[in-house]
Amino acid sequence: MTEGKEIEGIFVPYAAGILCFSILHAHITASGFGIYYIPAAIVTAVSILSALRLLYDRNITIKYCAAVFLLLGIQSAITNNLTCSRENVISESLFRKAGTCTAYFSGITDKIPFPSAESGNLIKALTTGNKSGLSKSVIGSFRKSGASHILALSGLHLGIIYLLLLSILKIMGNSAFSGIARYISIISACGFYSVATGASPSIVRAFLFILLNETAKITHRQRRPLYILFAALSIQLSINTDIIKSPGFQMSYMAMLGIFIIFPVLQKWYGYENSCRNGITGFIGRHNPLKKIWDTAALSISCQVFTAPVAWYYFGTFPKYFLITNLIALPMTTIIMILSIIIICLYQIGICPLFLIDIDDTIINGLLRSLDIISSM
Repeated sequence: MTEGKEIEGIFVPYAAGILCFSILHAHITASGFGIYYIPAAIVTAVSILSALRLLYDRNITIKYCAAVFLLLGIQSAITNNLTCSRENVISESLFRKAGTCTAYFSGITDKIPFPSAESGNLIKALTTGNKSGLSKSVIGSFRKSGASHILALSGLHLGIIYLLLLSILKIMGNSAFSGIARYISIISACGFYSVATGASPSIVRAFLFILLNETAKITHRQRRPLYILFAALSIQLSINTDIIKSPGFQMSYMAMLGIFIIFPVLQKWYGYENSCRNGITGFIGRHNPLKKIWDTAALSISCQVFTAPVAWYYFGTFPKYFLITNLIALPMTTIIMILSIIIICLYQIGICPLFLIDIDDTIINGLLRSLDIISSM
């Protein structure tokens, strides 16, 4: 089997098995021993015996692998359903610590002298997920303009922090020791942020993707984004199979699928490589602002194509001006988050210049004003 078939033959059927059980379970009554527990025992036995064969038979076909992991997915969902009523002490402890961390960062942000009251509240929402301080008008502007995903703490926010860490830690060099130190620093920081913000499904997805990607990098393994996504999907479902019912979980993975499948195709439509072959450089170069706009639009379209059906199914709405919103909001949100994190760190150690706070406040007001205009269209 090729590498791609091996990965797809394991991860995709496993997730499909969990999804099948989730759909069927809505029509099954668990109170009857014969209706639920006997089939569950049969599926568990067959899946375990089939999986054991994988260890001894080298002539396994891709179809057999797919069938085995489909059964293993169903079995995992069954096991999770039978034990879901137990109290998860570890999870509760993590969420208590997450609340403490969120309150700590919120307290720091409250002390920063932003000229506008909404600035500090928006920064808390973007960095910690605490939206309690935002006014109804601001929340309404985000919702009506199609920018609600920016307020909902997700992989976007952890991705921005990840890119910021990569940029900062470049100063460590390229030695073997530096690579290990950078790996530990990135995973620790991203893991801490995931727990501190409540470990939402999309945040966990992003953390698992970062963990697998950085692990492949440090071990000199081939990194293919789509396969790493499949691996993250299976790990997350193994931890909690019920999470497959979460709209946030579904939209997070669908958005990433759109990015990995459609985005590269849309990028090529711009014609950057052909322009370079013809000797047209400078404005048509890699840092061409029109190319950046095209990439942002392509990214937004790629996400929306895959997430729109899920959003319509759960919420019955579709943002009409999502393209305009994302072209404006995504770059500004990235700048706001990076600048805000720098400000929080500098302010905490007492060396934050006021002009940085003013710049951040100006950009935030520009974002809010833009979304207000779009929401009124």
